[in-house]
Amino acid sequence: MNNFKLIVFMIILSLFNTIVFLINQKYLIGFIWLVSLILYLISLIKFHKHKNIKPLTEEELQILNSELKELILQNKKYDAIKKYRKTTNAGLKEAYEYIEKVIINNQ
Repeated sequence: MNNFKLIVFMIILSLFNTIVFLINQKYLIGFIWLVSLILYLISLIKFHKHKNIKPLTEEELQILNSELKELILQNKKYDAIKKYRKTTNAGLKEAYEYIEKVIINNQ
């Protein structure tokens, strides 16, 4: 909870600094504060998104693998990659490599 209060305080302070610099017609500094605030918010959202990922249980992984094999057998490799990425929140490269392993193991 303390981290949340600190984050809210930092956002409010950054927004206040941005407004003060813009009012004083220091547009470059105000713009820099605004950009840094936006980048900070984006990084918070991305961190929060990755923080809440739970690893799949063995049963969930088996179900996912069977669904992926079905898609691969239907020549829907890209759909299998999308499904793996959506389910595990993996990156494109990691998902592609995983699907390739599934294809090799399935042959």
